[in-house]
Parts: sequence; C-alpha cells; structure tokens
Amino acid sequence: MKSVSPELISVISQRLNKVNEAIKGACARVRRNPNEVTLVTVSKRQPVEIIRAAYACGLRRFGENYAEEAVAKMDALAD
Repeated sequence: MKSVSPELISVISQRLNKVNEAIKGACARVRRNPNEVTLVTVSKRQPVEIIRAAYACGLRRFGENYAEEAVAKMDALAD
C-alpha cells in the first residue's frame, strides 16, 4: 500500500473515535449491541488519498453513489 500522510490519518482517527463513541451511546440508549452496527464510510467525491487514510484507520466498507466513480477508485486502490 502506498504511504499516507500521518496528519491525515490523525484527523480521520480522531473523527472515527467520535463516530464510534456516538454509535456506542446510541446503542446504549436503545439497548442494542454496538457490534451489530455496521459503519459504512461514504467516500463519494473524496480523493484516493483520503480513502487510503481511512483504510489505514481500519475502515473497510466504503459507499459510492456512482458505479463509474467506484470502479475508478477501486482501480486506483487495487494495491
């Protein structure tokens, strides 16, 4: 995998921690197991560098609106 900016990883990691805490809080309120929730990262209109950083932070499910954009990104991120 190509290198990713440590600063970008840091920003995404901080935001991901906030999202995960919000998910845990919401699950606690409705008595649901947070492990049953699937987080899908919306990557539409995001450059490949940001998607690489998100992947480096542990995110694995990405959503796109347009097949053409998804295919182009999958090709660029094949490594």
